[in-house]
Amino acid sequence: MQKERARKGKNSRAGPFARGEHADPEASGNLGWRFGALYRTRKREVRTITAYLAHHPEAARILCGFDLCSEETATPNWVFVPLFAKLRRAGKEAAARHGCPPPRLTVHAGEDFAHLASGLRRLDETIRYFHLGEGDRVGHALALGIDPTRWAERMGILRLSREERFFDLVWEWRCYMERIALPPDAARPAWLAGEIARLGGEIWGGPFPPAEALALVDALHDPATLEDIRYAEPNPPALRQGSSLSAKTLERLYDYLRRPSLFRRAAEVIMVDAEQDIPALCVLREGMRQRFSALGIAIETNPTGNLLIGLMPDLDHHPLWEAIARPESPEPPLALLIASDDPASFATRLPEEYQLVYDTFILQRRTPHEALAFLADVARNTRLYAFRQPREPRARE
Repeated sequence: MQKERARKGKNSRAGPFARGEHADPEASGNLGWRFGALYRTRKREVRTITAYLAHHPEAARILCGFDLCSEETATPNWVFVPLFAKLRRAGKEAAARHGCPPPRLTVHAGEDFAHLASGLRRLDETIRYFHLGEGDRVGHALALGIDPTRWAERMGILRLSREERFFDLVWEWRCYMERIALPPDAARPAWLAGEIARLGGEIWGGPFPPAEALALVDALHDPATLEDIRYAEPNPPALRQGSSLSAKTLERLYDYLRRPSLFRRAAEVIMVDAEQDIPALCVLREGMRQRFSALGIAIETNPTGNLLIGLMPDLDHHPLWEAIARPESPEPPLALLIASDDPASFATRLPEEYQLVYDTFILQRRTPHEALAFLADVARNTRLYAFRQPREPRARE
């Protein structure tokens, strides 16, 4: 299933900063909802797949996985969370009826981002809201291997939408509250609370404590809540009590999804100094590496694709090397797979990807033994995380 920024074709009138794109509730076909037209299109696709699996459960033996791909920043993850919940449920039911392993999930995340915190946040969303676990995969996940200090010094001052910065800081606050990471200094939580309140006030027009921001984010990613407000449907009902959400959170959610003036304020560009976030990014990146290592989620990387779409100058600087814990490193190991991504677009095959990685090791003055040992470990992970085979339990340290 693909993310999409705007309709393609000669009649598309997508403008800068999401004006006129799928994110704009006033865009044609959205029926007054952010991403309304895109969601309804993908919902029809999901309905077709789930109906087919219900009538032909033997298809689960062929349909080995579901993938959320394409441009990472084009569509936020919350749009697809309800759809993938339905796909996963239908896949499990069909597999149980036919006696085969259920389809697994792959979500492309942590590859393309303006701020490293955004890439790490979207990786966390794959665990928190898509419920990825052992046997599932994330595509690319470059954010797990990027050195925050070098990245921030290179990027300098960033241009972010106001809402992107707001959601990044809310996620950072959650990481500290849930002990996924410890604050880099005693002053950071108080600064975060002030920034969340300020940005939330600028977007929603009123006070916004961090706890209420967390409730809003969870509601946005909750399929039951979106169904309750009849997201993306024409003529939605008036807001009503009966939801587990507070009246204030429900109102803010509705405004975020439907109010054009709020959309425009949220899309406004602000300037952010990347270097001020270095200490926080270091602890957040380490916390996310530990989560992925503990859960056994595989990282599927595509070296040629990453190079050709311009995410890095050369393979020597690919975060792939940073993502793998060396024997002397205290960082938790990550299960890495090498894939060919889209062979038709990038004119590559899996043997060529392995050869490219091997050659890069040699050019880095590493020994052939080191290169072959690395690729042997990748090949072992590939067998272990193959979607078409029953899951084997990982060896625990």
